[in-house]
Amino acid sequence: MAISERAPLAYYSKVHVIDVSGIVDSWVPSSERMNHAQFMRRFAPSYAIVYGTSREWYFSSTLQYDRVMYFPKRGFEDFSLLMKR
Repeated sequence: MAISERAPLAYYSKVHVIDVSGIVDSWVPSSERMNHAQFMRRFAPSYAIVYGTSREWYFSSTLQYDRVMYFPKRGFEDFSLLMKR
């Protein structure tokens, strides 16, 4: 899974989470920090939480994501949970 706000999700879900911002996972290259599209192309996580209302992300015929859940803006930002096809 790829996400920007890692700590709350990891704590409550007990899922391995990679911090795309690189704050917690300092091994994330600076050129990829907060660049969800580049990060997803490189690592192809099964799930990703991204900012916005995206319904699908298409990178290639073998790397595509569909939205499985939407979290409306409530004091911060809209989020979409994407799942790899």
